[in-house]
Amino acid sequence: MAPKDNGGGDNLPSPDLPQVGKDINTNRSKLHDVWKALQGDLDDVNKHSTKGSLFDFQSLDGSTAKGLLTQQDLGEYPAATGVYNTTKTAYSTVGDVYGQFLDAYQEMIKTIKRAAGNYDDTEAANAQSARNAQTTTNNAPKAS
Repeated sequence: MAPKDNGGGDNLPSPDLPQVGKDINTNRSKLHDVWKALQGDLDDVNKHSTKGSLFDFQSLDGSTAKGLLTQQDLGEYPAATGVYNTTKTAYSTVGDVYGQFLDAYQEMIKTIKRAAGNYDDTEAANAQSARNAQTTTNNAPKAS
């Protein structure tokens, strides 16, 4: 089926795009490989000993978090107070965004894993249907 102009002057999609049901194939084992590799990477990042992890960023070095400058580090004068307030806000924002990224990454892994499982379930159901059809055919009465 050729792409059609919608009358709005938009560019037509490339005719090289895959057609649903024709050109799109899913390799179930690759999906499993992908989610397992992504989960392994995420697990490595979430280890407490990983340098640069969110845990490392937020862990304490003495009485303060490693990634945060304190008022004492900067000194007790007006400009230092401004810098401290800015860095405290930035530190909090970086930690929040980093945590949200890790959560989104985990959700993406769950989605890929679920898709792989759905393909597995569908393949198992198709195989069972084929076995049932074969059994029905083999048990059908023979014409005399």
